[in-house]
Amino acid sequence: MGNAEMANAKRQNILAAAAKVFETHGYAEATVDAVAAEAGIAKGSVYNYFSSKQELFTSVFTESMSVEEKEIVARFGRTSSPVDRLMLLFDHWYERYSHHQQIGRLVLECWASAARESHNGHVGPMSTMLNDLYARWREMLTGIIAQGQQQGQFLADLGPTMAASVLMGTLDGLTLQGILGVGIVVDQELLLRLKRGFLVVLGATEAAEQLVQQETPDANNPS
Repeated sequence: MGNAEMANAKRQNILAAAAKVFETHGYAEATVDAVAAEAGIAKGSVYNYFSSKQELFTSVFTESMSVEEKEIVARFGRTSSPVDRLMLLFDHWYERYSHHQQIGRLVLECWASAARESHNGHVGPMSTMLNDLYARWREMLTGIIAQGQQQGQFLADLGPTMAASVLMGTLDGLTLQGILGVGIVVDQELLLRLKRGFLVVLGATEAAEQLVQQETPDANNPS
């Protein structure tokens, strides 16, 4: 293993340790000493890669979201169909739902940190990162919806950017309710209803009905 690979492996080890510490203790109570202990390295070694606890915290969330983006972009590469791409997005969210519950405290800490930065009237590292993240996702989903409109699959009079924002808000809201444990049950039935409901909103009623037929056992031929 070369020096660059060793350095990257050590950095990833620190990030994994930091994720555990932040998730367990929250940002305010987490310390670089605790991260170093979790990673099994000296405190000074952490500072060789990250200048502060804030940078470490931001990097943990950024790395996690980067993995998410790469995974969904790879999935989108399997098809050029706007409908199929949106369905893949729902599938990806569903498959990652349990992971989001595991890192729920970290997610809430990130949102809270960004909110504090924005409320104080200045642009901080977390608010900047989230603004960029949401802008990329919104642009990507807006493009998919606009493509569906151009192909006649979705309603032409829908605002694609607004539709993309509603989709993002829906998934964020469900994730938040799951993290808070307020009674929502995320299962295959909910996933199907989400897919069908959003297709209906977009005007893709035929695709919505086909989805139900594909996902629902044949009621006319009970086994």
